[in-house]
Amino acid sequence: MLPISHLFVLVVQIKVLPAEHNCPTTKLRESKMTTQGWVADRLSEWVKKNPNKGAKDAKEKVEGDYGIKLKYSKAWSGLKLALEQVHGKYEESFQFLFNWKAQM
Repeated sequence: MLPISHLFVLVVQIKVLPAEHNCPTTKLRESKMTTQGWVADRLSEWVKKNPNKGAKDAKEKVEGDYGIKLKYSKAWSGLKLALEQVHGKYEESFQFLFNWKAQM
C-alpha cells in the first residue's frame, strides 16, 4: 500500500491570453467617482471647438478619451458647467446686455 502523501497530486495549469482583450462589455468600466466638475474640466477645450455639440457627443468624447462608462446625466451636467466656465453664466451675460444698452 502507498503512503498517504502519494495519493494526492496537485496539478496547476496557468493559461494566458496573448492578445489584448477588447470586448465591448469589458472595455469600459463604470465610473462612480467622476463628478460634473471633473467632466467639465475635461470638456472645456472641446466645448470651445465644438460649441454646438450636445451631451450625447460629450459623453462619447469622455468615454472614448478616458475609457470609462459615463452616465448621460453626468455628461449633461458636466457639459453645462463647461459651457458656463467658457462663456459665463446665462444670467450674467443677459445682465451685461442690459448694462451695455443703458450705456448706449
